[in-house]
Amino acid sequence: MADNAPADRGSGDSERHAAGYPRKRKPTLASWILEHEWYKLVTASVALAGALIGVVVGFRELWPDPGPSKPSPQNYALLLDRSSSMGDTVASATRLELAQDALRDNIERFAAMERAQGFWDFGASCEDGVRRLERIRSGNKDAILGALRDVGEPAGARPLVAALNAAIDDLAEIPATYASDVRTIRRVLVVTGGTDTCGGDITTVTSRLGAGADDPARIELQFQVIAVDVADEEREPLERLVAQLPGLEGEPAQATFVEATGLTAAVNAAIGGGEACRQKRELTSVMDSSIGRINTASRAIDAEDRDNFRTSYREAEQAVRDAHAERAKLVVADDDELLVRLARSVDENLSSQDRQLELLGDRADVSDETASIRIVHDRWEAEIKAYNDRVDDIDALFRELVERREC
Repeated sequence: MADNAPADRGSGDSERHAAGYPRKRKPTLASWILEHEWYKLVTASVALAGALIGVVVGFRELWPDPGPSKPSPQNYALLLDRSSSMGDTVASATRLELAQDALRDNIERFAAMERAQGFWDFGASCEDGVRRLERIRSGNKDAILGALRDVGEPAGARPLVAALNAAIDDLAEIPATYASDVRTIRRVLVVTGGTDTCGGDITTVTSRLGAGADDPARIELQFQVIAVDVADEEREPLERLVAQLPGLEGEPAQATFVEATGLTAAVNAAIGGGEACRQKRELTSVMDSSIGRINTASRAIDAEDRDNFRTSYREAEQAVRDAHAERAKLVVADDDELLVRLARSVDENLSSQDRQLELLGDRADVSDETASIRIVHDRWEAEIKAYNDRVDDIDALFRELVERREC
């Protein structure tokens, strides 16, 4: 009976494996994949994709996308007309070429200004004649200069209103506040040969503007329009269009009519002059603050309040340092006589504030001898008089800037 018993399968398998026979295994998904050629193709494709991703990442590290620019207190949209009228020749160059030269000179001259800028040209077609050649961002001087070289040939219509709306689209993305207490300036500068010739409705622009409006989509902008060699019949229509836009200092915008040969001076006055006025106002503010701190310390000496003097003197020192730092930001072109004079007066006044700080120390340390007190007092009075005279000089220079319509 035992001989007829069924064999133990487990025991037989063990004997065959012990005798050197390979153990049979059920096929797995992995072993099945490895036996087929297409697996090799898939593996190679995955490896190639990984290599390509590595190359792309490497290139991005070498040439990273500039991404959004840092915020800037000054933001300009530069718009250049390339319609057919800009192709007329003046003094061996076209109006468009002279306009390109004017913008190029401004960008080179005021490269140190802390500003972001973008560039558009418009012309040729009413439907698609507006082109953004460089978006608004800071540190893009070379890109703007390159975009100026890429301006199309002058031809066709002048879609001015469409160009204004295109610039607003970009400026609307810039925050209204640069810092907690600094308003952002968002400005459109247009160089054009005339008014809109595409039937553009200026209310499509004005309806988007206005600080403090109930509609949060409305934004605060400033417009400057430089009109070059505009024909008599187009002057009044352009003036009416521009007058509906906000200009500088809360006033309605005005078109500045110039001959093509005067474009460089007009563009530099519009941008560089306005920047100089802004910097002058900021300088005046910090200098007023520093002289106010000095006067506070002076009154503490007169009242023989030593504790208050020590505190106010430290505050005056810091305020004067702040004024020097603000002066260092002033951009002055060597050939701009007015700004050179302004900078010289500011430097003299700041030097006077430095001397006043020294005299404050002398007044605090002077002995009780009548002669010594009188000497220090006379030096103090002379310095204050000289300072006030220079303040009057700065105010006179500021008025001159206003008369030149640069503020």
